[in-house]
Amino acid sequence: MPQEIIGLKKRYVAYRGELCIQGSNPRIAFICPEEICLTNRDYFIVKPCPGKILNKYLMILFRSGLLEDQIKQLATGKRKLLGVRGARNLIIPFPPLEIQRKIVGGWDAHALLEISLRRKLKLSLDKLEYAVFGKQEKLAGVSEKTKEIAKSQTFWVKRSMVKGDFFSPEYYIPAPLGAKEKEAISIEDIVTIQGGLNISKDEWRQSGVPVYGSGNVLEKYFRDKPLGYISDIKNEKHGVLQDDILMCVIGEDSLGRSAVFSGDLAYTNQSLIRLSEKGTAFDPYYLTAYFNTNHFSKQITAHSRGVKQKYVRSHDLGKIKVILPDLERQKQLSEQYRKCATQLQKIKSSISPDRLSKKLVEKLLL
Repeated sequence: MPQEIIGLKKRYVAYRGELCIQGSNPRIAFICPEEICLTNRDYFIVKPCPGKILNKYLMILFRSGLLEDQIKQLATGKRKLLGVRGARNLIIPFPPLEIQRKIVGGWDAHALLEISLRRKLKLSLDKLEYAVFGKQEKLAGVSEKTKEIAKSQTFWVKRSMVKGDFFSPEYYIPAPLGAKEKEAISIEDIVTIQGGLNISKDEWRQSGVPVYGSGNVLEKYFRDKPLGYISDIKNEKHGVLQDDILMCVIGEDSLGRSAVFSGDLAYTNQSLIRLSEKGTAFDPYYLTAYFNTNHFSKQITAHSRGVKQKYVRSHDLGKIKVILPDLERQKQLSEQYRKCATQLQKIKSSISPDRLSKKLVEKLLL
């Protein structure tokens, strides 16, 4: 960003180490990671005061929800924004720096775990895509120790890609699919495709059967955070059951994003469709990982409609062909994706860094 432009927008400039908080949703808070960041008018900036209070500790307070009741009272305007004046009137726990560092340390440990799992999830999808679609060369010079760790699986990798985590023993690349294993089959021949519900405002309840939307699958694993609940049991064909696949069918960037549903009974809104077993045996995690690859993203985009808002119809989706090897090979190819997806879901639903920090803050301070 040119310095002359930054000079005109000084009130929106954040510098490295400063805390940026969104007024409309103060749980969105982050430390500026760059030398200079330009925020929009929805954010306000908190400058660091390292000798008294850690900015990351303040970030945790906002993200954990401990200040939520105060924020509701101090928010103003039609949009209920927390502004600078309201933030100045917040009463926050102010422990010694030693306690603050302990809280920050606990948050960092679990945040790093989540970042690591996200990276491994992406890596597992890259490797599945590479094993299914890529042309591979047998790699020479693989050590005996690495072969043993990989449990006699054949290593196949492009020579240009032998670097870093891509070739780690934990994420070995199984032998590529042979020509006979690459038989393509239409999605409609594998699964039953069912669209989501159009739920009116007066149908939402505080408890009941959960309803999920595109936000629950955008990160390529299932996030168990319902949009809301409905009390009435709808038509059975709309019900989502355990191991069904949920796929986003709206949005240019989110089109095709998928996740395996791990709950009991739920419904979806119209941004998602449900894919359930039709008769052909398949591993839901293999198909889900397949749907989350760049290769499938191009396929589904080619079948999409709309100009301002991209979408795909169930009928068009069903015509797309996917590669479906035998069940054992599916499980082998999707094993690492399944592990990462289930671990990330567990973190988000029960031990997220923000939730852990809230418990830690309450334990140490309240």
